[in-house]
Amino acid sequence: MRLAGPAPPPLPYTPCPLPGELLSSWLKRIAAEFGVTLAHLARHIGLSASTREDIDTALTQADIRKVAAATRLSASEIREMVHRPFSESAKSLVASQRPIQFCARCRAHHGAATSLPVAIKAWFEYWQIECSQCRTPFESLVRPDLRRCNPAREDPEWFNQLLPAAKAGGARLAGFARRPLNVALAPTAVLNLMSMRLGLAWWTSGVADYNPHLDWAGSHCIAELFVPGLQQRMSQELIPRTWTTKDPVRLVAARAILLAAMEAFLQDAANAFTRVTRAATATTAINLERWLAKLPPHSRQLLTGRG
Repeated sequence: MRLAGPAPPPLPYTPCPLPGELLSSWLKRIAAEFGVTLAHLARHIGLSASTREDIDTALTQADIRKVAAATRLSASEIREMVHRPFSESAKSLVASQRPIQFCARCRAHHGAATSLPVAIKAWFEYWQIECSQCRTPFESLVRPDLRRCNPAREDPEWFNQLLPAAKAGGARLAGFARRPLNVALAPTAVLNLMSMRLGLAWWTSGVADYNPHLDWAGSHCIAELFVPGLQQRMSQELIPRTWTTKDPVRLVAARAILLAAMEAFLQDAANAFTRVTRAATATTAINLERWLAKLPPHSRQLLTGRG
């Protein structure tokens, strides 16, 4: 650790940060310019953190000011390059080890600008589904699966129609991540509900224009009640599993669909939940009761009129 004393002078040269770049990614590129490691540069600046994850999530305000002085940027600019501190209930909404998505256009631009890998802040955030620079949907960083459909590529007209609601849902989820106590019903709980499998009761064939002759085992989910056109496109591979607080859905297309459904549900949560219960089989109803039991009393009151 560097001994206490006068702050080191600003670095003689720093490459410009790329749009949306995480602080650790930029500092690592700066360190490479001087032939040192990220940890060495962090110690030289006097930071209390020296690893990539800690630099992006655990810097103090004093650290922020030190980086700003060393790089000749403002403290507010440095603050925008790190993940905001989140509560325990919202920490899983930012991936910690590796990104969950990327923008192919931006990645190509990065390759032309630097030989080092670049990490973009939005690539780690579960509420982000579209590149703010290119205005194109992100691509998932998952192992390719030829069975998995990609509606952004294969059905762009339909997918683009749900993007406004999905982005509104993403903004709502981002707000919850920063202020989780200021909501009547947690968006993460609704995302879990939207991704639950739905068995349609035989006597509700008129609900939401559902076809009672379809096989509902396994592949259909509650989000279909709130996203027009999803029923006809739904498959096990499109939304392969449920969203949980500790393990959100990583696939971009699946996340976009669930965020759009969540946003529609939260426009009128009480009536939306009634719609779900009317479309549920006995098996689904049991899962709904379990889901309700996990909610705080004020959220149950909002949905059912009883705490």
